[in-house]
Amino acid sequence: MADFVRDMEVASPPALPAPAALRGYQDLEENDAEWYPIWRSIEGRPTQWREPPGEPRWQTWMRFTDTRFADRAQDALRHL
Repeated sequence: MADFVRDMEVASPPALPAPAALRGYQDLEENDAEWYPIWRSIEGRPTQWREPPGEPRWQTWMRFTDTRFADRAQDALRHL
């Protein structure tokens, strides 16, 4: 475990564009209304969209959007 912690201490985040510089899934996908309902509560801004196959990497800024429920657990469970 000590090696794992040490590796984490020297790791640095990848160089990514700021979220404001990227378009969200709702802007990129024409049929986002057909996605699972949980995605209406999450904003995602991918660094790549529909690129040709390449290195298996997924880098996306994500955050929860505002909700009418004060309790986040209740909001998440309503989608099940």
